[in-house]
Order: sequence, then structure tokens, then C-alpha cells
Amino acid sequence: MRVYVLDPTVYAAILVGGRSFRQATNFLRSAIKSKNVKTLTLDMTFREVCNAIWFNAVVLRRIDSDRALLLATYVGKLIRNSTDEVVPLETIVREAMDTSLRLEIPFNRAAYVALALSTGAELITCSKAFEEELRRKGLDMVRRLK
Repeated sequence: MRVYVLDPTVYAAILVGGRSFRQATNFLRSAIKSKNVKTLTLDMTFREVCNAIWFNAVVLRRIDSDRALLLATYVGKLIRNSTDEVVPLETIVREAMDTSLRLEIPFNRAAYVALALSTGAELITCSKAFEEELRRKGLDMVRRLK
């Protein structure tokens, strides 16, 4: 069985749109249909996706406030309906902090890396910068949806 850890950019791409919308949607549809795939994410993903919605509304002005409020109501449904397991951050907090300190990357990103490493999963992201940063640090278990 293939195991994937999905970072918040995958869900945000589906809800907010943008360059990776089609790739993220196709990836999740395929994963849901496959019996040989398990998808994981962290419970903090709910907050991270809501932050992405806020960023698109307030900073980028790509969506209006009404749309942001509507999208926020779909975050939980999207994550629950497309993810096999939502892992509590507290179960990997030590590994996440160790990864953050060792790789010198922010804790919120390191938590997804730590989950992928601890489960032998491939980390799926829509962030080119995150993928490049991890590859520069010698991690090849990351794949960007392009």
C-alpha cells in the first residue's frame, strides 16, 4: 500500500483555486478511488487551510469575504471526506520539533515532514518552494503536484 501525507497546500489549492487546482483535485480523486492508497494529514491542517483562505482574501484580495466565509465551512468536510486519517499533532510533536531544529525549517512545515518520515510516506505538496527546500536538504520523499 502506498501512503501519502498531504500538506495544507493540497486542500487549499482545491478550495481557493490557483495553478495547482486541477492537479490537486485529480490526485485526491485518484487516491479516494484506489484501494492501494492511504492518505494522512495532521489535525493542524484545518487551521492551516483556513489561514490560506484568509491570506487569499485579505492579503492577495483574490476572493471576497463572503467567499472566504463559505470556503471556511467546507474545510472540515474536504479533509474528512478525502483523507483516510487525520493524525493528532501531539502524537508526533517531539519528532516534528526535532525535524524543525535539524533541518532548520519552520515547525508547521516540519510537522508534515516528520509525519511522512515516521510513516514511510511520500509528502505531497503544491508548494514549489517547499519541495525545493526539502530537496536541497537531501529529502527525496517529497512530491509537488504540478
